[in-house]
Amino acid sequence: MKKQKSIKKRPVAKAQAQQEQHKEPVIITNGHLLQDESLIPLSQDYKYPDGLTEKRFKNKEELEQLVIDNHKHLFGQFSFLIRVSVGTFGSGALPNIFILDIGNTAKPRVYILDIAQEPFYQNTFARISKTLLYLLKEENMAALMESIIKDKQLKSQTSAFQTDDFEALIHAVFSGKIGVLLISNHEMEELKEVTEVYDTWKMVKNIIIKKYSYKTSTYCTINPAYHQLHVNGKRVKAEGVTFKEEDHLNKASKAIKTVYEKIKSELLKTNPTAQLNPQRYYISLKNDRNVAFFHVSKKSISLVVKHPEAETKKVIKHHEIRSLTEKVQKFWGAASCTIVIENEEKINEVIVLLRKILKG
Repeated sequence: MKKQKSIKKRPVAKAQAQQEQHKEPVIITNGHLLQDESLIPLSQDYKYPDGLTEKRFKNKEELEQLVIDNHKHLFGQFSFLIRVSVGTFGSGALPNIFILDIGNTAKPRVYILDIAQEPFYQNTFARISKTLLYLLKEENMAALMESIIKDKQLKSQTSAFQTDDFEALIHAVFSGKIGVLLISNHEMEELKEVTEVYDTWKMVKNIIIKKYSYKTSTYCTINPAYHQLHVNGKRVKAEGVTFKEEDHLNKASKAIKTVYEKIKSELLKTNPTAQLNPQRYYISLKNDRNVAFFHVSKKSISLVVKHPEAETKKVIKHHEIRSLTEKVQKFWGAASCTIVIENEEKINEVIVLLRKILKG
């Protein structure tokens, strides 16, 4: 009996060994080290250990807490959590957290933050559909904005980064399109099905966070990164991301594209060494250093210039100039302000100022 038992085990052990030998290696993109509940970004050249094993999050709450704890890293330093009362959207376990992103002064964004839960149609689909339906009603939206405007902590946090009236900011972002950031730990085929059938579900953006472990180390991947959701309105691959002027000008009106091209053309005529360098959220103007930042939207360009506001006003007479708080100016690295350009009229005064700043 012992001999027969050992003979039966050999093929199984051999099959297991072959399976482990041919196991597909884990490919990591946009990887992070998870240490003390904090996500630490790792370079593309980082050497990951062999033998990484994917680990599922214990539950929906664990993944949600990871996102909350690291929201500044995930969504940008100009992002803020908005918490509303659990019963805001009616009965049921509905989303009660929003992400307010004011990183782009020309186009602040707001998203409902939700964590996917299986089974998809019974949980995630039902929950988000009910929330979106709630927000379609004007009286519900008004009540929601009123409750958020009373949030003194949020008002204090955002006041350090923008000079607009807090009430006006909330009305502006919540009166526009509200998206949904759906966080999951795997690809969801059901989400693709729903998006093809329901137009409102095109507002839902999916970010996949996976967790891996090796011995005592834990890694996470985040795909796509938040900023990649806004590149041409499409997903792009996480690795080797480069940005082009077209990524910023894609949604701009013809008039705004003309304004940008004229500024660029005139500057390069007299400053051939000047560079326009597209980055994630802006196009920077630089010689040996960055001196200005173009934030392009459909109807305007918010041009941040590293030049004192008082001095800027001496040159710019026909375009709106917006003040920046000390913290924001510190972020840009020098005394600065924002010029709002909405048309080509009197654009020469902007060109004159930029030429002056480029010369230093």
